[in-house]
Amino acid sequence: MTLDIVLFALVAAFLVHRLRSLLGTRHGDERQRPNPFASSSQAHTEEEREKSYEFRVEEEELQQPPEPVKEQAPPLDTASIIADGLIAKDEELLASLTEIASADAAFDVYHFAEGAQYAFDVILDAYADGDLETLERLLSQKLFEDFETAIRKREKEGLSIELAVKDIKSMQIVAARLAGTMVYITVDYAVEEKQILRDAKGKEVKGKTDAKVKKMHDIWTFARDIRSVDPAWMLIETRAG
Repeated sequence: MTLDIVLFALVAAFLVHRLRSLLGTRHGDERQRPNPFASSSQAHTEEEREKSYEFRVEEEELQQPPEPVKEQAPPLDTASIIADGLIAKDEELLASLTEIASADAAFDVYHFAEGAQYAFDVILDAYADGDLETLERLLSQKLFEDFETAIRKREKEGLSIELAVKDIKSMQIVAARLAGTMVYITVDYAVEEKQILRDAKGKEVKGKTDAKVKKMHDIWTFARDIRSVDPAWMLIETRAG
């Protein structure tokens, strides 16, 4: 029995020696193994977290696209605009248009005037024809609802409107302003026109027809968000001058 105990003790001592030689002994300076289930706050020291954050910030900054170079708008040729009758000689109005041109490099007074004249023709034709689809694309929601109500009422009464004469004698920008990213420009159209209202049989409706050519002013206000990639302007208000 004594011999067996001695043999077992020798075997155990040999095994302990082998384990220490393979695994080593703890002396307090060992590098800690990371716990794969620990949270980041447990897995890293404050200094390590700070360095990691700084690295991520630098990496994100490197990945950021460069700031786009803002296109510079050409200077506004105020002398030509006044000479061509597009605006009156109004210092406040000129200052507003200059501000708009500075904020939106794509803005051009002549291009706007051309579009405003085209819009006048298209919108009046669409109103006369009851073309709600075209009107919805060119008018603000509120103004479209007003036009739609008038067209529905006309159709309900079995009436149609004919713009027999429509001629723009002159067109002039009378107001402009920049509010945030929204641009508002008001145009005064001096026009000659006559409107003939007809019943379902095509006869003129007496008392509601302007058979004579009338000279009048239509004041329309257009708006556009300069952030939009769509260059189209929206008609937001109409009134008689």
